Amino acid sequence: MPNTIKTISLTDDDKSYLNKLLTQSTLEIRVYQRARILLLKSEGASNEAIADKLDIGISVVKRCLNKFKENGVEASLRDNKGRVRKTEITDDDITW
Repeated sequence: MPNTIKTISLTDDDKSYLNKLLTQSTLEIRVYQRARILLLKSEGASNEAIADKLDIGISVVKRCLNKFKENGVEASLRDNKGRVRKTEITDDDITW
């Protein structure tokens, strides 16, 4: 049986923080969607219903909820830092 999160519990502070984020006009769409995912899940919505309502994939919902389960609200809203390639500058690239 897959490990699915049935519901999440958010504190009043978390809910007000997420609702405040949703009112910002310059919020990235992915942060907006993740905040909506958390709020809808705290109201008891299923993963499928959330995905349908927000017109996103079920994997996006599951990934957000897993991040929340592991690290909390703030981590679920932000992307993990990716692996960064070291910059290689040769002497030929430097022109003065």
